[in-house]
This record gives sequence, C-alpha cells and structure tokens, in this order.
Amino acid sequence: MAIRQATAQGTGIAMGVGGGVVLGRLQGASLSGLRRTVAVGDVYSPDFVGPVQWEYFYRGDSALRTEFLSSMAQSNGVHAAESFLSTRSTGAFGDILAEHGVSSSTSPFVSTSRNPRVAEYFARGPSQTQDGVLTTFRVEAREAAALMDQGRLVQNTENPMSFFEPNPAIGLPEAEFLFGPAINPRYIYQQVPVKGSR
Repeated sequence: MAIRQATAQGTGIAMGVGGGVVLGRLQGASLSGLRRTVAVGDVYSPDFVGPVQWEYFYRGDSALRTEFLSSMAQSNGVHAAESFLSTRSTGAFGDILAEHGVSSSTSPFVSTSRNPRVAEYFARGPSQTQDGVLTTFRVEAREAAALMDQGRLVQNTENPMSFFEPNPAIGLPEAEFLFGPAINPRYIYQQVPVKGSR
C-alpha cells in the first residue's frame, strides 16, 4: 500500500490517485505506530471504506443505458455468448478480436476505451452532433486482472486503431478494451451527458 503524506492540511484519510492513501494531519509524524487494517466488504458498495486500487474504462453511447450486453448476448443470450467464449481456442480469439475491430454486430464482446475522450467521440456519433452519454466503469484492480486471465476483459491488439495508430476521425488511438459477453452493472461508476456540437 502506497502511503504519501499530504502537503495540505486535511483531516482523516482520503483516497489518492492509483489507490494510494493520503494521510492528512500526519505530515511529519512518525508512521511507525500505525497498524495496517484490513477492509472487509463489497468494494462496490457505497458504504465501503478502505483503500481500493481501481482500473477505469469508458464507453460512449447515444442514450443512457443500464445494461451493457454484447451483440451476441443480446441476440442469443448471455449463457450462449459465455459458452461461445469458453469453447474458443487462443488462436480463434485473435480472429474474433480482429472481426470486432471491423464490426461488433455479432461480437461476444462490449467495447470500452481507457481514454474518456475516445468514448466521448463515440457518444457524439460520426457527425459529432448528437447528444450522448459517457459511462465510466471502474473495476477493482485484482478483479480486472482475474477477468483478463479468464479472457473476459481483453485488450484488443487486433484492432490496428486501438493502440498502434490513431483513429483518423478522432486523432487518437482508441485504446480499446473488450468485456465479454457483458459488463457487470456493478462496474458502472458514473454516467454523464455529452453534448454534441451544433
């Protein structure tokens, strides 16, 4: 656990960037008397208190959504999409990711980006004139690592505009990460309106 001393006067303990902890009125004080406490409970609960390291993902849509299912899960059900993903070899995954980079209409994955500016672009649509919604997802870091190990959170390296070259319409790489076959609603952290240009 990273501990940094606050330079400003503060009270109590507040979360810092990257899951570190900022200790307010302890600047210059000895930290040897502090005990490490273990936080217990659901980190996604609004009542949870404790240091948490989060991974953030962003998605832009034309309308507010509370359910984020892949196209395959929408048409065939979540169980069928899960089964599809579970029976694919590592080699087949590359083909699925490459196809998703072209069209997600039959994909078992839901697109997100690590860059909120990219998600805002997609919320505004191709003409950039529609109003939309930017959804921020946050996933506890160990849970995100476990999802990656299971192939349920995938960095789409098969999409050339994801990391290797910018999407010419946006001027940025898409930084695409895919959740399969759905995004757990408890990961929804924030949803804010995005205004299109008129």
